[in-house]
Amino acid sequence: GGHSSQILARLAPAGRLVGTDPDPDQLARARSRIGNDPRATFWRGWADESGPRLAEAGFLPLDGILADFGLSHDQVDDPSRGLSFRFPQAKLDMRFDPDGPQTAADVLRGAGIEDFRVLLAEGGVHTGAETLARRLASAGPFETVGDLAAAAGPRRGRLHPATLLFQAVRLRVNRELERIGNLLALIPLWLKPGGRAVFL
Repeated sequence: GGHSSQILARLAPAGRLVGTDPDPDQLARARSRIGNDPRATFWRGWADESGPRLAEAGFLPLDGILADFGLSHDQVDDPSRGLSFRFPQAKLDMRFDPDGPQTAADVLRGAGIEDFRVLLAEGGVHTGAETLARRLASAGPFETVGDLAAAAGPRRGRLHPATLLFQAVRLRVNRELERIGNLLALIPLWLKPGGRAVFL
């Protein structure tokens, strides 16, 4: 809702803002922050799957696109999401969409060493990745946040070893890199000539 409120503050009376998010809690916060501004429309869903809905509503082509690929403090601070190793007893979920098909526990169940090698590489874990992949392959099953954090090993420096591991698993659970690639391919089809796309 923060970016949306700033866009609306600069939007012409006839302009329209469409916001989409797979997390119903994030949408509720945005709606609460925006209020009843008739220029704003919010949909639940992933940005890369919004094309048919945008077309049906007559919003295409777009003047601009703002895609924020980060996660919010509200999500990280919610133990039920399983996104932070600060809550070791929390279930290992990590879904942005609570109705998504697979939790993190589901994704990791039955994974072998090669699965973990690929997951870590795709998630940006390079230092010590081979050792970590072997440790993960022999440590499951992972049902709680604490299970996964323990497999990452103890903190030795400023960055907890579970930090990048949790990022890698979260990226896989939500198919974030795939969705970013999909959106990049769609932007030239959705934008007006001279339109702008911004990524955070």
